[in-house]
Amino acid sequence: MRLLLFLFSIFVWSSVVCGQDQHCPHFSGAVKHRLEEQGRWLASTSLQNRILQRSRVFGALVKIEQCKHLLDLIRDGDFVVGGLYFVVDGSPFEALVGRYRGTWTMAVVPYYKTNVLDANLLEITQHKWTLFHRDKDGARGILATGDY
Repeated sequence: MRLLLFLFSIFVWSSVVCGQDQHCPHFSGAVKHRLEEQGRWLASTSLQNRILQRSRVFGALVKIEQCKHLLDLIRDGDFVVGGLYFVVDGSPFEALVGRYRGTWTMAVVPYYKTNVLDANLLEITQHKWTLFHRDKDGARGILATGDY
């Protein structure tokens, strides 16, 4: 019972923190240059809209990562951050975000196993993004790709 209450409080908190009406910071000068060095997509205004056309879940996640978790993502070297919970269209999801040798990867799983996602993996390089579906055996199929 306590676990259920704890999980419910996480979802309520994440709904408030990751709301659709959040405002993204805008940077210029040296800060914007640093962002572009770490990951050009962090400062891209068009990337979220392009991904949103293909996947509402990843469009929301990109917005969250660009806005709310920006300071956590500006770090040198490779890393992985897990445990981000967010809600899209009333359905809860969990995400894993990482960077390895300049390629950013975001993986999303629905909290409830009954929810099915077409795209569950997003890779972002310096100029290109790719949405994948990865099955339980590790095979990946490309669903969409684009430049930004």
